[in-house]
Amino acid sequence: MQIGRAIAIDQAAPAGPVTPDETTPDESEADLGPIEATQPATPIGPNEIRLQLLDGSILTGKLSIAELVVATDFGPLTVPISRIRSIRPGLQSYPELKARLDGLVADLAADSFEAREGAQKELVGYGLKIRNYLATVPDDGDQERQTRLQTVRKALEEAEMMAGDDVDAEFAWIEGDTVVTDRFTVVGKIESTEFQMSNRYGELTVALGDVEMGTREWGSRGSVSRRMKIDAANFVQRQWAASGIRVERGDKITVVATGTMSLVPWGEQSSPDGVPHCGTYMGAHPVGSVIAKIGEGKLIAVGAEETFTAPQSGVLQFGISMMDNFANQGYDWQGGYELRIRVEPK
Repeated sequence: MQIGRAIAIDQAAPAGPVTPDETTPDESEADLGPIEATQPATPIGPNEIRLQLLDGSILTGKLSIAELVVATDFGPLTVPISRIRSIRPGLQSYPELKARLDGLVADLAADSFEAREGAQKELVGYGLKIRNYLATVPDDGDQERQTRLQTVRKALEEAEMMAGDDVDAEFAWIEGDTVVTDRFTVVGKIESTEFQMSNRYGELTVALGDVEMGTREWGSRGSVSRRMKIDAANFVQRQWAASGIRVERGDKITVVATGTMSLVPWGEQSSPDGVPHCGTYMGAHPVGSVIAKIGEGKLIAVGAEETFTAPQSGVLQFGISMMDNFANQGYDWQGGYELRIRVEPK
């Protein structure tokens, strides 16, 4: 049986002490409109964790263990509690829930119409949490079950569209337990079936099967999601569009851009990736492509989709690449791009 997998993300360790980046807003930011700036993280003890339980309760305290052991396909992996960012048990840690979901899927083809309707309604009620589970349900050839499963999946797709940027893509249950560290993510099986915690109220024992998620990042800066539009007014030679988000060096920034723009002099339609054969800005950025910068820092190629780490602190801004000799010649530029931005604190 496949237990899990370890996913490593290369990240060089600092060669020496890290000097905090200056976080005081620059005077030049005064003309960029309202700026959202978050507060620095609150220090947390090496064994502290906050557990959100399935019943909605939240417990914060010190664990009696200094390490967490996760079984993977490659053997056990020992992770210091101090290096953990979050944990999220998978369906394998919720045997009763898994059995309930399996039973509901079976009831989609029950003899009783009321049982079929009730099972379908209950599955929809679990919401986006069961997206991944539904993807694992095999087609057993039962037309009634497959039709109702398709109805449930469609209802969840509609719920996801309505939720928009508020959807947490990682929240859907998977089979394995997920442990996110400061260097990589591990999916496997947490060997501890319960945790011993202590806080000002005394000693507590919490079963892993009662935990929805655990985090060591409470009190930290929250992630920020935003939508904005840019057009010819935001050619890099004209006016950069301020996102209203002030990022800190090391923050993870994800941008997805959609839309089209007419490049009148060339008779071309450009996507956010630009049209390279029409020329470039500064020899690097295709005409019509989306570019970002932080403060007055270096240009960052974004295109239709890009995830990057903020090289400095400052206000995140966006522009569209254009060659200098075409930007202000009175052309009737049409169209533009919509940007979806998400900033996750370091």
